[in-house]
Amino acid sequence: MQTSCAYSVEYAISPAEKLNFTYHILVAEKSDRLLDIDNYYIIDRASGKYLTNAGDGTSPAFADKDEVSPLSQIWNITRASSARYDIMSLLDSTWLDKSGALKSKTYKPHRVQAAAGTMYVAIHNSASSGNIYWTVNEDGTVNYEGAPSIYGYPFELVKADVDVNAIDGVTTDNNAAVVSTQYFSLNGTRLAYPQNGINIRKQYLSNGKIVTDKIIVK
Repeated sequence: MQTSCAYSVEYAISPAEKLNFTYHILVAEKSDRLLDIDNYYIIDRASGKYLTNAGDGTSPAFADKDEVSPLSQIWNITRASSARYDIMSLLDSTWLDKSGALKSKTYKPHRVQAAAGTMYVAIHNSASSGNIYWTVNEDGTVNYEGAPSIYGYPFELVKADVDVNAIDGVTTDNNAAVVSTQYFSLNGTRLAYPQNGINIRKQYLSNGKIVTDKIIVK
């Protein structure tokens, strides 16, 4: 068997009564997954909830889909040529380290293993031993170093339908942390959260600079 699949089986309990079951067989890929560099939702398959940046500096946890503040649940996943990843929150441009802390910058601390033919994944850090795999607690919090080995594919990655385009003249400083973030409509009205359509985002950095960009939420 080369790829993951689902089988439906019918059981006859009696001539008049039958039961149908569907079995999902997930086949492990031989090496770590090379993902497309893109924006993703990270979904807990057991609960259907989304990995969420609350914006208060706490570690991200799984929560119901947020239609008001969609950027809190969208993660930009990037890599170089290898299968090691940085995961950045689009809400405030903070980066997730291997222990679940949000930092001003990380250096590709994550790896992803996947079931062949699916976007079902296990996420782990790049350590060679110890507890390296993410697990999910009953309350939706994440133990980012919860298991020593793969125990299935508890997460699904879904590409997010959002475009982030820089406005001409924007200056950035990757070494500075984001202190606060504000959102505005095109006519200058301040928003509590980004809305569907074009939003202006202003990020205030720890070095005193202000970074302004345009976010399109669909």
